[in-house]
Amino acid sequence: SGCTKITGSSVKKQFFGLKPGNYAVAVVDDQNGDYKLNRDFLGIPQEGFGISNNPTISVITGTPKFNKASFPLQKNTTINIEMKYGLDP
Repeated sequence: SGCTKITGSSVKKQFFGLKPGNYAVAVVDDQNGDYKLNRDFLGIPQEGFGISNNPTISVITGTPKFNKASFPLQKNTTINIEMKYGLDP
């Protein structure tokens, strides 16, 4: 895990020492600085978030399973995660 300050429209975060295998990544735009993803009483995120492979996340689909968000980690793997500020329709 790690924290990176958002400046501009994209952020780059590097992780070191990870062994090859399948991984998934979740990111949060922690707008109030409390180090957690704030949700409303229904569990719907109130801050920006993203998950590797950019799966559909809605009230119907819920949180994606690991196999939907995972990717094989190899040397110099780059993934792009789109931030969401609300659930998908």
